Amino acid sequence: MRLFCIVLISFGLLQACAYRFTNRHIAPPTNIRSIAFESVYDTSREVLSHEILWEKLQYAFTSDGRIRVASQKDADALLRVHIVSGSVTPTRDLTVGFADKDPDVFEERMPPPPPEKFRVLPEAGEYTTRDCLSVNVVVEVWNLKTKALLMRKNYPVAENFLSLNKTTSANQFLRYEEAQDTSMMQISEKIASAVVRDLLVSI
Repeated sequence: MRLFCIVLISFGLLQACAYRFTNRHIAPPTNIRSIAFESVYDTSREVLSHEILWEKLQYAFTSDGRIRVASQKDADALLRVHIVSGSVTPTRDLTVGFADKDPDVFEERMPPPPPEKFRVLPEAGEYTTRDCLSVNVVVEVWNLKTKALLMRKNYPVAENFLSLNKTTSANQFLRYEEAQDTSMMQISEKIASAVVRDLLVSI
């Protein structure tokens, strides 16, 4: 009986601790019931679809519902987003697309090699099938009533995407753009989810 009581008390303490931990996640900052969004400020050298990030941030707050989205004149807080840097870099999975060298020098008496044996000079001899999109984003949330900074946090995120599909060269560029935008969408969803969580537990 004594052992049973000890186990019961321990279980109750664990339940209480869990309740206190999760309770931090349900309260928005004091007097912050609505939030507005500035356009994304992008100083990266990479051409990124930053409007995707802007949309995903608004969607994340709307879906959560604890802080409603409003215009700047009616909002309690203002969210600012600065894309500090962005880059698209190839991964290491190199693929040889064409002959890696020209055929050996041939003599006049020998017939010349067929054209397909020579490298296609306007095209790369080696290329990667996957690229990595990396962005570094700084998010600030300001109290529009008191002009106080509620939160400032850095979000470095990266995603790999398929940069080369088995398709014709005519639509390869479109496929690449779609894959990069999808990667940007995944990055934006991660950042937006983290921003909502961090703001709700920051104060």
